[in-house]
Amino acid sequence: MAVIGNSFVDMVDVLKQQGPDGNVTTDIINLLARQSPVMQTGWMAPCNMGTKHRHNIRTGLGSAAWGKLYQGIPQSKSQYAQVEDTTGFLEALSTIDERMLKINAGQEAQIRLNEAEGELETMMQMFESAFFYEDSDLYPERMKGLAARYGALATSGAGNQIVDAGGTGSDNTTIWFVTWGDRFTSLIHPKNCVAGIERE
Repeated sequence: MAVIGNSFVDMVDVLKQQGPDGNVTTDIINLLARQSPVMQTGWMAPCNMGTKHRHNIRTGLGSAAWGKLYQGIPQSKSQYAQVEDTTGFLEALSTIDERMLKINAGQEAQIRLNEAEGELETMMQMFESAFFYEDSDLYPERMKGLAARYGALATSGAGNQIVDAGGTGSDNTTIWFVTWGDRFTSLIHPKNCVAGIERE
């Protein structure tokens, strides 16, 4: 059987939020908080197909030639692919018993806000991880992250955008260079839905 205090706010949680004067404090240090470059700088765009978005991606460049007098120009073209991305809904539910709030009358709003901030931090960290590492082929309700798109070296397509530094083994790391913009990388949201956080 699950322990109630692991899912629901209890009196111990409220007592841990009190300052020296006995009131619930606003000065909670979030030890889990970190900067979110994706959320701070990401480019948002509405889906062009309701809850899906179709991208036309250039997967290869044509060729060019140096010109000489009386020499023709060789024909060339780019290569393209269409990719459809789906959206996902990341949701959280935080509940505090009405009686708990009555016991702490006058501090209801602060207790709710303190709890909501923790939920928002959880959602932000899950989203950031998903942006880089999720794969909608494995989990259809989630988004497709960068690693699922650019996870294998190749001489064409997405794989030719990977710079191989020659590392081997399990002690390597990845550095992502993301260019945000309408014709570059963008975060998508379902058409006619709020982009970002909506709190009720």
